[in-house]
Amino acid sequence: MAVALLFEDAGEYKCGLRALNLRGNDIGQAGCRSLCAAIKRNATLRQLSLNGNPVGNEGGMFVA
Repeated sequence: MAVALLFEDAGEYKCGLRALNLRGNDIGQAGCRSLCAAIKRNATLRQLSLNGNPVGNEGGMFVA
């Protein structure tokens, strides 16, 4: 959730984030939904790791 809030707080600021490793941070479906909605505005992100998080099938669909 904190990463999603970080993206929201950035507003129109353009960041060059290319990789984001969030392994093992207990991110569930709701957190994954918020995160994916927030990173849609980031055109430079090429790699996102959510291994070891209980995102479930629904969370996986948000990422896809």
